[in-house]
Amino acid sequence: MQTNFFVYESVTLNYAMSTVQKILKFLLPQSWFQKIEEESKKWFIECNKCGYSKSVWEAGGIRAFATSKGKRIFGYCPKCKKYKFFKLTKKKEN
Repeated sequence: MQTNFFVYESVTLNYAMSTVQKILKFLLPQSWFQKIEEESKKWFIECNKCGYSKSVWEAGGIRAFATSKGKRIFGYCPKCKKYKFFKLTKKKEN
């Protein structure tokens, strides 16, 4: 039986890593990858209409060491069941 370490991670973390995330994990040193993951988890996409929110990392994206105001990302909102632009915001640290 062939084992895949990516499957193990998706089960323990309750989401599957995107292809880009898997490639970065393979190519980068572990400490760099962890910093990128931590930073990406601070950024959230949010629906203006229903308030649906998800971290960029959980959505399969990567956002590390970036700054922006008013950035929008096009995607599908599972609550509204429509394609729309999401607001991209960074959660402030306490």
